[in-house]
Amino acid sequence: MSENAPEPVAPAEPAQPAEPATEPAPAQPGEVEQPSTDPGKGEEKDWEAEAAKWKSMARKHETEAKKNATAAQKYAEWEDTQKSEQQRLADRVAAAEAERDDARRSHAQLMAAATHNVPPSLIDRIGGSTADEINESAEALAAEITRLVQERASGIAPAPAPAPEPKSAPAATRPVESLTPGARPANEAPADPNEAFRSFLTSRRT
Repeated sequence: MSENAPEPVAPAEPAQPAEPATEPAPAQPGEVEQPSTDPGKGEEKDWEAEAAKWKSMARKHETEAKKNATAAQKYAEWEDTQKSEQQRLADRVAAAEAERDDARRSHAQLMAAATHNVPPSLIDRIGGSTADEINESAEALAAEITRLVQERASGIAPAPAPAPEPKSAPAATRPVESLTPGARPANEAPADPNEAFRSFLTSRRT
């Protein structure tokens, strides 16, 4: 046989027939059918169930929010009550301090008015909040009062002196007659010595 002669080719084996596609076995009773992992072949999502679930959760959160709001309101009311009580206490303290300050101021005004001879009707015009300020105000008020009095006094003309009262005429003296009936007045001298002697005798007889 020559070296250039072709080698004989072995006959090809016949092709094996394709196996028929097997269908999935039906699910047995009691078995849960597993969802397909293929997104293209899965069942559509139940949006109504999802919406109901979210609504339920929303209602739950709303109920809790209402409870929290009620609790917060009660706490705020309690806090306001406590704050009002503290405010009332602060008002009482402020009123007591104001009354004390008024009493001190009135006492200082009285002392300053007495020191500088300020009339009681003008005590309210004495200003100041401290003892020194009140004393200075009273001193200034007294000086102003003195100045006004002097100005008014210098502008008034002196009143004329009252006219002397007319002297009344002396009452006429009337001679007192003797108590003896028929006698002459005691201040009338007798006409002569004989008449005087007779008058003496007459008075002795009585």
